[in-house]
Amino acid sequence: MNNLPPQYSFCSTCTFDERCRSSISVRRRVCIPKRKSAPSHYVEDLELYKPKEHATLLPERILLIGEMGAGKDTVAELLKDHQREAFGDLIKDLVKWIRKGYIGMAYYALKPLFKDKKPEDLMRRLKEFKDLPKVGPKDRLLLQELGTYCRLHKNDIWMRPILDNLKEDQKYVITDCRRQDEFDACLRRGFIPVAVCAFESIRKDRLIERDKKISIEEMSHTAEREIQALIPQCHAFVYNNGSKEDLQLELNTLKVRKGESTNENDF
Repeated sequence: MNNLPPQYSFCSTCTFDERCRSSISVRRRVCIPKRKSAPSHYVEDLELYKPKEHATLLPERILLIGEMGAGKDTVAELLKDHQREAFGDLIKDLVKWIRKGYIGMAYYALKPLFKDKKPEDLMRRLKEFKDLPKVGPKDRLLLQELGTYCRLHKNDIWMRPILDNLKEDQKYVITDCRRQDEFDACLRRGFIPVAVCAFESIRKDRLIERDKKISIEEMSHTAEREIQALIPQCHAFVYNNGSKEDLQLELNTLKVRKGESTNENDF
């Protein structure tokens, strides 16, 4: 049996291995195997949690931390009162624009954020990807490489356009924090870091379903490795191994706490 956080419980008949892949809900403490041959069963003598109609514990500024396929964008979709932002969106916009072939003054006019960076310097890192028709899931490595390269020129190049334009009366959720400097900058702006966790086998299945294929190089990129160091620093944890309903229940009952968690290594 896998070691699980203390808030999880199992009945005596469930072993929770790769063949079972139970759908687990933390607050209901329910273990429901997906195998047709195994009956659904609940842990005895534990109360079922009735979610509130409106979540009252959600921070106004949420920073999501999670490995590829954990479900960060799904969490953002469920946070309907929060405006979604992502540092990676700026990288995607830049890639789309570069592929249009703009150079010289057009470059500076359209992207003033990069006015101190020569077009040929950016294009140098894009040569091996020049035949890709558009920015999509298969361009993940391209986006990772370009994002890393531009940070060498200016460390906060992807953060400032978002963090410098936050409105006091607006709720926000940032979905793609991957580095320590991004993490620290967001904390200084009042964001609460929330880890989105899922078992590795489940994450891989989601990535294959979404992107059709996923390479070891993409999963082991420096940006993805840094995420593993950020997860223990989070103030709250959301476990996304089941359905959207389970995930919504997790968000409705989210408890934010400061300090390190004792259970992040289980994922």
